[in-house]
Amino acid sequence: MRRWIKKWQKVIVWGLAIAFIAGIAFWSVGTYIAGRAKANQENLSEEVVGYLEVKGQQVKDKDLQVTYRQLEQEYQNLLMFYGWQNFDPLFDEPAQKALLLENILKENVVIYYAKQEKLFPSNKEISSKLAEYKKQIESNESLLKYVKTYYGSVDNYLDKVIKPDVLRTMAVEKVRDKVAKVSEEDMKKYFEENMNQIKRKYDKVDASYVNFEDKTAAEKFLAEAQNVGFDQAATNLNLQPQIFSGLTRGLFEEEYENQIFSAKEGEIVGPIPFASTFYVFKINKSFVINNFDSFKNSDGYLSEMNSLQSERFQNWYDSYVSENEIKLVIKDEVYNVWSKINKVSRFEDLVEIYQSLVKKLFAEDGSLLPDVPDTMKSAFLALLDKVRTFANDDEINSLGPIKDQEKKVVEYLYNFYPSLLRVAQAMYRVNPDNVDAKYNYFSLLYSQIKPYLLPDYVPYILQTILELEVGLESIARNEDAPKEYRTTAFYNLYDLTKSIGDKTSAKFYLNELRKLDPNYIDFDSALQELESGQ
Repeated sequence: MRRWIKKWQKVIVWGLAIAFIAGIAFWSVGTYIAGRAKANQENLSEEVVGYLEVKGQQVKDKDLQVTYRQLEQEYQNLLMFYGWQNFDPLFDEPAQKALLLENILKENVVIYYAKQEKLFPSNKEISSKLAEYKKQIESNESLLKYVKTYYGSVDNYLDKVIKPDVLRTMAVEKVRDKVAKVSEEDMKKYFEENMNQIKRKYDKVDASYVNFEDKTAAEKFLAEAQNVGFDQAATNLNLQPQIFSGLTRGLFEEEYENQIFSAKEGEIVGPIPFASTFYVFKINKSFVINNFDSFKNSDGYLSEMNSLQSERFQNWYDSYVSENEIKLVIKDEVYNVWSKINKVSRFEDLVEIYQSLVKKLFAEDGSLLPDVPDTMKSAFLALLDKVRTFANDDEINSLGPIKDQEKKVVEYLYNFYPSLLRVAQAMYRVNPDNVDAKYNYFSLLYSQIKPYLLPDYVPYILQTILELEVGLESIARNEDAPKEYRTTAFYNLYDLTKSIGDKTSAKFYLNELRKLDPNYIDFDSALQELESGQ
């Protein structure tokens, strides 16, 4: 297993993390309206969960208020759009809903401005946009069937579901075009100020290459290639050229980088050193930004223009909110706390939230209050995770009896939600010697990552694989643990290593499992399967 891990570490040059929840910029919330979900809203309240205040006064316009029903509908739409399933109801769901609620309220600030400045689209503009959606729906047989089944007709669906969002989205676009418009002159100035950065992002080369461990061998190949051609020289030396598509600046030292990106198509360059290897490239295709016109014709022009406009839009929003003393008010206590935790980045703010939560969760004698929502208890654990990120041990200990408080909350939640991974992980953290907690956590963790044990995903979950190996090994080797735990741990280690192609380790764990329980599975068939590579 260690040898297999070392092999993967050589090819990983990016961060080993995946962000499962991405915030949506408030001005693009409406971009997914074509895939609207028919949310189950029978039991949802029309009570307001969030609203705007301007100069200390609540904005009474119902279009600028958010109800529980609307929040749930937008949440379901979000899940459908991104294909997210099985969100943790204690951690992921309240955090995401709080973020979504804040984004809707931010968009409502833009709508408030649009109403003040009369920037709403005309009926003609709305009708034209709806006609585009109608054409898309009618060209998709399955979508058309869905719409007719649930809404009776396409026109009814467009009028009841799509039109309100079209109106808001077009209003936001009109505001953006007014307050954050980017002209060609703006882009010229932006290009002059950021040319080097732009070239690093968008200069691209497609090349064939061969590599050598010895510089002399690379120079000899280069001379041969310049005489007979790159491909023929590779054939003469029984070398198989590799393809590097989309090579960008920043990989090689500047001296050698300039050789590559100044070369013409068909030109051979090298030797190019990288680590202990020497490369010789044949440039197959090259796109290099040398002036504004070439930048304007590049793939990056529109992307950079949108980025500049978004930056200006954000700056306008911040100024508008400050100048008009606009406040986003989240009435719901749980979402309010989660919203604060989502945004907090200073230890002083963490302390304030911590002290507020302690008053809500614990009685004067330190016992856990029974009537506090479980999502408030999970918020407390999420806060402590952030505290550990921003504070040192002395700062943490100065806050109060955090370990005792955390243990009470964790044990309470574990009693009701032992199958939630985050809860199981917390229970294992506060009770690391409890074999039941350890077994539950690592079993759940393995179940979660098992679908991703594929070559393309392995680099992203390598840290988790390492954690699993250590955790499962400690259970499997623990002679005081129940036999069921040990056999399951050995089997999961076998299954894990087999899935990632580490046959040697898989065979080892299979034999260890056989010693512990000879009747656990058909071992001869399993070994035969390993040997055959199936």
